[in-house]
Amino acid sequence: MTMTEFSGTASSLYIHFPFCASKCAYCDFFSRPAAKDAHELFGSYLAALSNDIKHRHALGHLLPLKTLYIGGGTPSLMRVKDIAALIAHIQKTAGVQAGAEITLEANLRDVTKDFLRGIHDAGVTRLSLGVQSFNEQSLAAVQRDNGPGTLDVLDSWNGTLSIDLIAGFPHESEHSLLRGLQAVSARARHISLYALTVETNTPLDAMIASQQMPFCADDADALWLLGRDFLEAHGFTQYEVSNFAKDGFECEHNSTYWQLKSYAGAGAGAVGSLFFDGLPRGKNKDCYAMRYTIPRSIDAYIASNGTLTAENEFLDKETVMFEYLMMGFRTRKGVCAQEFFKRFGEQLEKKIGVEKGTFAAWQKKGMAQKTENRYALSKNGLSFLNKFLADL
Repeated sequence: MTMTEFSGTASSLYIHFPFCASKCAYCDFFSRPAAKDAHELFGSYLAALSNDIKHRHALGHLLPLKTLYIGGGTPSLMRVKDIAALIAHIQKTAGVQAGAEITLEANLRDVTKDFLRGIHDAGVTRLSLGVQSFNEQSLAAVQRDNGPGTLDVLDSWNGTLSIDLIAGFPHESEHSLLRGLQAVSARARHISLYALTVETNTPLDAMIASQQMPFCADDADALWLLGRDFLEAHGFTQYEVSNFAKDGFECEHNSTYWQLKSYAGAGAGAVGSLFFDGLPRGKNKDCYAMRYTIPRSIDAYIASNGTLTAENEFLDKETVMFEYLMMGFRTRKGVCAQEFFKRFGEQLEKKIGVEKGTFAAWQKKGMAQKTENRYALSKNGLSFLNKFLADL
């Protein structure tokens, strides 16, 4: 089965820029260190990326975009003119709809007034700033460098501001977490707050295993709960497990993932998923989706001019249904029974055990709730999402 046999198309595109100034000890994302002035390397990568986008469009994977997310890595290492050229290329190739959400990830150390003005003029509407912590001892422990930048520079930003924070770094305290949240809550309209997960085979994992670094998962969870309560008390709604927003400022691009809508990916290590509105396509009538992953090799990606053969995975109905539930129950809105039936032709209530089964048991404990024709985890139930999914 070839990719051209699929009719799945996406109005969301994720771009992966796999370079960082340095590698944080907790990070297992695909990226490698590169100097901010590595313009020749970046130029070669961006040339390959431009061709990759043309290739995706030629395959029929891209509609005019509603959302564009440039992530990494640290895309703010790029020059403003290169960011502008990339967005212009996407506009020319696939098209960008009026009012589209265009997100750029950035490190505070790279952000200046000129940078903010430049990316705004280039079309960026949403800045996603990875701060992670305001505790200098914690940042040093996980080998993260936010640079000398301060939040004051963000007062000149004219778009939506989103801030990423992680609760539970070594040496983090209730005071330092709340101080950080207080600093960002007045400026940001969207905050992603994660409890630290120690990924295997990372330097932080090795340091904790050898007892060089203190860490307690229960303490990290307690700090996250403290942060959640602070954000909700300051006008932010928890609309997804780790994401909080002022009304109307939810991330549209990430909602594409949570609603299991099609999205394309470009760049080394990027992933794309194309769904077919519940209808199987191609010669294999059991195939409800195709997911592709571009190999994690920057050198090979550049050498191929962005045409590396992706690894394709074909998903059957049962897999897509479970992913739909898995992603839907991440959100406070949960899963709509009518939408589930329209997409899969099956009763949601039977699938999740509303009368007698998993959902019923969780509802009895106050961990799940039904509102009209929607089924969702409660505020406290969201904290045990993985247990709920395992029970399903």
